Amino acid sequence: FDRIREVTADLSSRIDAYVSIGIGGSYLGVEATFLALSHTHFNRLSREERGGGPEIYFLGQNMDTDFFRDSLDLLRGKRVGVNCISKSGTTTESAIAFRILRRLVEELAPEDSRELILATTDAKRGALRQLANEKGYTTFVVPENIGGRFSVLSDVGLVGIAMAGIDIHELVAGFRFM
Repeated sequence: FDRIREVTADLSSRIDAYVSIGIGGSYLGVEATFLALSHTHFNRLSREERGGGPEIYFLGQNMDTDFFRDSLDLLRGKRVGVNCISKSGTTTESAIAFRILRRLVEELAPEDSRELILATTDAKRGALRQLANEKGYTTFVVPENIGGRFSVLSDVGLVGIAMAGIDIHELVAGFRFM
C-alpha cells in the first residue's frame, strides 16, 4: 500500500490527467469504485476541489472510435499519466489504447515519459511485462490467483483508486471489517 501511495502521489503531482487502460475486471472494478466513492462530476471540479488530484479517465474497454476520439479531445493540452492494466499486454482493445496513449505521452513529454507511464501486468511474462522492462516503467502486478472481477483490492484496482485520492488503507480496512 505504501509503495502504491508513494508512486501515485508522485505521479499525481506531475500530471493534469490520469488514464486507466484496461478491459473487463482490469477496468470495471477500478471505475465502479471510483464512481461510487468520488464526486459525480469529478473531472469538472477544480484540482483543489478534487483534493489536488488529476482528472481521471478510463480507456481500452471498447473499440468505439468516437468515444476514443472524444476522450483524446478531453486530454488535449494536458500533461497525461497512464496506467495500462493487462496481464498479457495483448488484449486487442487495451493494447491499441495503450499504443495510442503511450505515443501521446512520449510526444508531449519525451524527457520524462518513462516516469508518466505505469504498467500493471504479469510478474514475469507477457508482452506488457517485456515492454515495461525495456522502457523502465514503474510496474505493479496482476495477481496470478485472483480473477479480474475480484482484483479491485489488488494492485489492479488500488493504483487507480489511489490516483483518485481515495485512501486505500481505509478502503481495505473497511472491506476487512465487512
